[in-house]
Amino acid sequence: MTVKVLFFAGLKDYFGESEKQVEIKESVTVIDLWKRLSSSINSVSVPLLFAVNENYVKGSYVLKDKDTVAFMTPVAGG
Repeated sequence: MTVKVLFFAGLKDYFGESEKQVEIKESVTVIDLWKRLSSSINSVSVPLLFAVNENYVKGSYVLKDKDTVAFMTPVAGG
């Protein structure tokens, strides 16, 4: 299965790209995918929001083929 991953805000800097295609196995959750991706950048320790197909989801959401997953940090304004 393949998912499209989008990185927003400072995460683009950590990963050096704003999007990528990732091959995953069945039953992979959003948090499983995050752990896999973040292991290559010494585990970013920031609060995260997750969205799949433009809807916010919990880390326990099980991904499906061709999903678009967005990882972002919360935004505060002033």
